[in-house]
Amino acid sequence: MSKSICDSRFHIEECQTLLRNLSRIDFKPSCLDFGWGWKVQPVLDEIGDHIGFLIYSGFERPDTHTGVVSTGWGRAWFISLGYRQNDCKELVMTAWMAIGQIVEHERLEAFSYDGARLFDPHKSLDDLAHPEKFKKPEVTGHWKLGKWVPTERVK
Repeated sequence: MSKSICDSRFHIEECQTLLRNLSRIDFKPSCLDFGWGWKVQPVLDEIGDHIGFLIYSGFERPDTHTGVVSTGWGRAWFISLGYRQNDCKELVMTAWMAIGQIVEHERLEAFSYDGARLFDPHKSLDDLAHPEKFKKPEVTGHWKLGKWVPTERVK
């Protein structure tokens, strides 16, 4: 599993409680076992009152450009302090959404046709809106004998 981190010097006990609850989530042996981990960070309002947490899901994946396997982190997801009153349902359901977004992102990133990534989630809005104006080299490749072999082509 990826590292689980309490990213704060404040509210450490509550961060650790969230991490303990998140550690109860797993994937039975399947192709979705990405070595999941979690990072938790408290959120304070403009006057310093604690209003919730951000959770980030971590996972092991090959880097999109180099193919080197390392830990990637998904976007931040907000958890209100209300999670305490509903038996962690908000926390678990938000974790479900966080993992689902990562799986979808990886699916978009991995799908290719003739070696070209068709649904690259790393493209900018300009790339998506005006593909004819932005012809950039794209790193593509394939797995060969357990190693990522990058190839470069112009799209």
